[in-house]
Amino acid sequence: MKKIQPILYISIACFLWGGSVVLSKEIMGQISYVNITLWRFVFASISIVPFVWKDVQQFKAKDFLALILVSFLTVPLSYLLQFKGISLTSVVNASLIMGAMPLVYCIVAWLLLNERLNKIEIIAVFISVIGMILVICSPVGRNNWLGNLLVAISLFSFALSALLSKKLMGIYKPAILSALIFWMGLLMLLPVVLFSYGSIQLRFSSVQWVSLILLGVVCTNLAYLFWYAGINKTPASTIGVYSNIQPVTGVFLAVIFLKEKISWIGIVGGLLVIASAIVISIYPVKQLSVKK
Repeated sequence: MKKIQPILYISIACFLWGGSVVLSKEIMGQISYVNITLWRFVFASISIVPFVWKDVQQFKAKDFLALILVSFLTVPLSYLLQFKGISLTSVVNASLIMGAMPLVYCIVAWLLLNERLNKIEIIAVFISVIGMILVICSPVGRNNWLGNLLVAISLFSFALSALLSKKLMGIYKPAILSALIFWMGLLMLLPVVLFSYGSIQLRFSSVQWVSLILLGVVCTNLAYLFWYAGINKTPASTIGVYSNIQPVTGVFLAVIFLKEKISWIGIVGGLLVIASAIVISIYPVKQLSVKK
């Protein structure tokens, strides 16, 4: 169970993020991507306070620069690039591009941490990549090269922030680390909004308020609590395999709720991605039981 738990946490986080892409796209016609990002982290920052208010004094000044860097990579850079890209392209295309995350994590982990994959993990990565290639070949609908490029760049920023945050996880609990990143990231977002629009958008319909609250509380606060709890006990080079749950979730929710189209080839590819995550999660448990 201890081996499965981190994988389950990462999977839940990626499922929530996949849903957040669809929810964000749904309200982008009325709210700018910059204001969506801002309000998302406003509600995330507020909702995480009950989890951390007793332990917030654990912050150490010597970690300030590391936290600033991780917060910048995670909040303003990753999300503004991703949301701008999503505003230009379809959710299906954006979600499919996020399927490159296994390769991005492996590249960044190899360059920064010198991590290596065993044979089963390599096979799982290839299965995952094959599945995403099938899905990428299948979408029909709106496509924009700039939007796709921005989403792709955001993956490297997100992967780098995840790897850099692993050192901080040895110092801070997941809730404390999430809170510090939310608060610092929110402070960095404020000047971006004011520079872009001169003021913060405040007038929303009840449906839009509910959407923004869900994005902040569930798809950000709750998702990051699961995410940091999961990656803290997972090799950086294999995180990307599990993260493919996010694009698969985004694609299928986009097809269902946004009426975007995907062929049966995309469905097969999505199943391969899920299969690779199952294989790589079960293998270490079986291997451990044999050794005993």
